[in-house]
Amino acid sequence: MDKAEPPPVDQELRDLYNGLTMGLVASLEKRPGIVDVRVRPTAAVMSSHLGGWESTHRAVLPTDLKNYLLTVNGMDLCWSVTIAGAACPVGRMHVHAMSELSVIDARPPADASEEGCVGSVRLFFSPPLVEIDACDGDGAVCVVGDGRDTSVWFRDRSERYHRIAGSFTEYFRLMVAHLGIPGWQYALTSIGLSPIAAQWFHQYAPSRLVINAQGLKAFEPTVAAPSADLSKILQRINELSMPSASPSKAPSASSVARRPAAPASASTPSRTNSTSAKA
Repeated sequence: MDKAEPPPVDQELRDLYNGLTMGLVASLEKRPGIVDVRVRPTAAVMSSHLGGWESTHRAVLPTDLKNYLLTVNGMDLCWSVTIAGAACPVGRMHVHAMSELSVIDARPPADASEEGCVGSVRLFFSPPLVEIDACDGDGAVCVVGDGRDTSVWFRDRSERYHRIAGSFTEYFRLMVAHLGIPGWQYALTSIGLSPIAAQWFHQYAPSRLVINAQGLKAFEPTVAAPSADLSKILQRINELSMPSASPSKAPSASSVARRPAAPASASTPSRTNSTSAKA
């Protein structure tokens, strides 16, 4: 069954998401070949609901992730390219809503060794890992923290864990900088990008290939990030995403702006990451 279409996003809400992603929404819409930039708006969760989730799952969410969920309950920003006259989904920047968060039981394997001291690792995490993105089956992004110390890990398809960020905030910026291209997290591991992912980066974010090749993880956007108070942006997104008691006050049903593009000559790429890691 096809996924339900996201609801239309009014112009002000779209502009606020553009600010949250440091100008990425508008940048994507201006790039040749990119079409159908979509944002799925969500309403914030209540602090009591987050507390209930932590109590039920016996897990503590990192402070910056909790602050994010309290203002924007997850995110789903997608973009496509035109191939042979049809829109082909490519990029996806996703963070689970609270209801989608899950605790991962990451126990050491029977063949555990000292290999995991640096780089790619298989570990037993305490406190437990919390999945924030299933990566469309190509891995999983997880956070671990006790409310103070936080790190973000990528689990590849062979169940190995790679530390890719020191906080949820850092991960979010990296996700934006990599445009949500499928399998971008592999660029921050010893496995590296698949040839297909590298092709997308050559076309839409070549500077990231240079930055990643130098072993840097710093957020260095390819477009100038507008100066904005992100806390105010998150607060306004929350206000616009909340259901209104009066239909007359609900956001208008204007769609996210889309820029038509000429069909690309390349064949439709696969989302499958070609790695030597065992699926």
